Amino acid sequence: MIKSIIFAALGFLGVAQAFAAAESTSVSMSFEKCQSVQANTIAELNVSPGDIAHVVNTSMLTITKIYTADGSILISCSNPDQKMVITKSTDGR
Repeated sequence: MIKSIIFAALGFLGVAQAFAAAESTSVSMSFEKCQSVQANTIAELNVSPGDIAHVVNTSMLTITKIYTADGSILISCSNPDQKMVITKSTDGR
């Protein structure tokens, strides 16, 4: 489930195939677009607020952890680096 969600989130960026064999991927993009991907991923997952942890939320960096039935997705957006990093995990809470 997590992998298919990440593919959907990255599909429009053309990087889904690069993620197929990796646990984590990094993509260059604007901070604003990255935050949009974060929001769209949360909306697509239709998770409850209790399944979302905003680890960091500043004008320079956002890190959001989304808990799913089979693990979690960590989406990081860096304004100085203009990068998004998505990491999937099978960890618990």
